[in-house]
Amino acid sequence: MRRIQRILILIFFPIASFAADKDLKLGLTELIQRTLAHHPVIQEAKQRCEESEARYAMAKSNLFPQLSLEANVGTFHDRVANPGEDVIPPVGRDRNRYVGKLILVQPIFHGFGLWNGIEMYKKKNAVVEAALEKAKAQALKEMLRAYFEVQVKRDEVQAREEAKAFHENQWKQTKMRFSQGRATRLQLLEAEYVAGTEQPVIETLQGEIENRILQMASSLDLQNPQLYQFSDSLEAAMGLLQESALPPAEEAVKALAAHSPQLHEARLQVEATEAEAALELSEDLPSIDLYFSAGTDSYLRQDIATADTLFYSGEVRLKIPLFSGLSSLHKRRANRSLVNARKKVQAKTEQDSLTTLLGAYHSWKVATTRIAVARKEVAFMEEKLSLTQKNLRAGRSTLSDVLEAYSELLDAKKKRGDAVIEKIMAVTDIRSLLGWFSHNQGKEVESD
Repeated sequence: MRRIQRILILIFFPIASFAADKDLKLGLTELIQRTLAHHPVIQEAKQRCEESEARYAMAKSNLFPQLSLEANVGTFHDRVANPGEDVIPPVGRDRNRYVGKLILVQPIFHGFGLWNGIEMYKKKNAVVEAALEKAKAQALKEMLRAYFEVQVKRDEVQAREEAKAFHENQWKQTKMRFSQGRATRLQLLEAEYVAGTEQPVIETLQGEIENRILQMASSLDLQNPQLYQFSDSLEAAMGLLQESALPPAEEAVKALAAHSPQLHEARLQVEATEAEAALELSEDLPSIDLYFSAGTDSYLRQDIATADTLFYSGEVRLKIPLFSGLSSLHKRRANRSLVNARKKVQAKTEQDSLTTLLGAYHSWKVATTRIAVARKEVAFMEEKLSLTQKNLRAGRSTLSDVLEAYSELLDAKKKRGDAVIEKIMAVTDIRSLLGWFSHNQGKEVESD
């Protein structure tokens, strides 16, 4: 079916097919590159970084003078009495007036609010940068798991295809022997039944593979994802993840606090919350601004402009908050509670990270043992299957015995694949907690 699909694409879409064939292999390096470049979680985190950097720049710009222009145009009616003539009523007149003013304000002291605001946005900028590094680690872990799950399922499909071919061949031979009177009808029905057992399982596995690849394609921006072949084997992951370079568990625990993106983000969240609390408290302190203005105040009468005044002024404006309805006391209480809550989250993150790290090391050791046992089991089951097939040809075994041997071999291979994935995920967890994806692999790939 896949060959037919490829032929149809080559016939109707030769250019697209050439492009697809050119990038048909997807190795682990390409997987990491595409994840860093296209994964939605990473892209969202990058946009948040850009937003945070812009807000940080806005906060720093508050230190510079603020220049503005004000202009007012209006009309009013006044009544002017004639001096010394009480009998004559007052005279009314319409007057048009405009005022133009250029204003320059230089902040001098805002109760440390300007500096606290800059510090707050600096901390928040660091928080979103740490969140970006954490997003990289999570996205890479997700893609690696999907990559190797597909590999395991494809290996299982290949093994079941081999079993299917063998059973179909046995069915053909049984039909031939039945037509010659050398096999019973029960043996024929058994051979027909066994020949059809693998196809539903193969189709189920292929469906799971296609769904997993489509999920990956949406995150990796893959065109024609069904044509991609994953070129690196399960064992190749150990070389990429540098399993041999993992530190001992005791050293990893010591390095956790210094290199973990999760802990780094939690610490920065506390610092950002403290900076935000300091900013809010600075609003209750005195503020001083240097205020300059210059402009003109003119009247218009009978469409003739008559400039009345040209003015300029310089002022130092001092504002001292005296009473705010006890809001400052409640503000302090709220900020203190928020900071304490952040610190509790930080403590929980530290405990969870430590638990996850130790659990990952335990899983790594267990998976290593399981892989060694599974390899021996696979070798034993392959020998058992070969012997059972020989006995079948010699008439000392039945098709049920061969089917059972195939089933045991497939189970052994699945155990081996699951153990390899468990080991890969354990190494990935360790690398993620120690900041390897964000500080090492991610930056190296991005720089290429």
